[in-house]
Amino acid sequence: MRLLLFILGVVGTLVLVSAMVQSMLITRNSRNWISRGVSGAITGLAKLPLRLFRTYGGQDRWLSGLAPATLLILLTVYGIGFIVTLGMAVWGSTDLDVWGSLYQSGSTFTTLGIVEPTNATSAVISFVGAFLGLVVVAVFIGYLMALYGMYSSREAVMARLSTYAGEPAWGPEFLARAAVIGRPLNEAPKVDVMLSWVSELRLNQEMNPILASFRSTSPARHWTVSVLAAMDAVALRLALDLSTDIPADIQLLTQGTLTLSCIRGEPAANWTVERHLVKVVRGRSTESVIATLSDEEWTSGWNEMSHAGVRSKLSENKVRSRFDGMRILYVEHAYALAKRHHAVRAPWSGPRKPDTEVLWPMRAGVDPQA
Repeated sequence: MRLLLFILGVVGTLVLVSAMVQSMLITRNSRNWISRGVSGAITGLAKLPLRLFRTYGGQDRWLSGLAPATLLILLTVYGIGFIVTLGMAVWGSTDLDVWGSLYQSGSTFTTLGIVEPTNATSAVISFVGAFLGLVVVAVFIGYLMALYGMYSSREAVMARLSTYAGEPAWGPEFLARAAVIGRPLNEAPKVDVMLSWVSELRLNQEMNPILASFRSTSPARHWTVSVLAAMDAVALRLALDLSTDIPADIQLLTQGTLTLSCIRGEPAANWTVERHLVKVVRGRSTESVIATLSDEEWTSGWNEMSHAGVRSKLSENKVRSRFDGMRILYVEHAYALAKRHHAVRAPWSGPRKPDTEVLWPMRAGVDPQA
């Protein structure tokens, strides 16, 4: 019986080491069942009281603790897990009872050293436990530093976008503000900046999925809304026939679609997306157009751009048809991610659960209160 407990303790310790390496050290999305279970449980519990908050600001403040709490509880789970598995190994190799074995494993894992080993095997276990205790803390600290570095990189670009597209970001506002201040529409947004950002966003959140749960410093900003707004602006630019670099804009929409689909967990084929976009832009698409916005939503964006001075030789119906033909590629992924992470409900960003009111940015073209 004790031999079996010793074997189970050793195997359990190895399983925990493997899980920790997968979740914190391996540079790919290799979340194990421990990380998924902790993250899913904490997320589910955190979303239960959202209906009790009267405003989105209150909901955002509540959810701002979700990611930090998940990380702290995950560290606690690993710590307790190691103490239990090492305690099983001690119990199986000594004459100690259950509590005595756990007391010794806890003493060694936390490096307190208040309990002496009773034989050679338990001494080895003590050394291993003390080493694991130091490694777990060191790895966790390094993991946190890497996470917050990625977070800062993500938020820096979003802070810049807020001056170009408002808070929360909105696709038509990109073009409206550019037209008002006389900025070239092909820089609303800049393709090279956004290509780099969406690619880095996909890489970082595939490596560390918990990053997606970290809220922005402003409740009116969220990475899903910013990506969607930038892609909508580029799709509008192409639909209006105002792009001066069509290949670059198509490439940005492709990369944005891949980013949203990969983060959602549904990878899309690169060339399939590009080929569809090329057909829509060149007017060769034979697929039926599905409206991605209500008439009221579309009109709000069209009026915003028109009053700001954005002009096109194409009719409104033609522009909308071309826009919907491109937007259909990424809108489902964007809406799903915005709902999953309860992002701020900007115009054109889909519904939320629980439902929240649409938050409008300060508009350059049309006063929403008029």
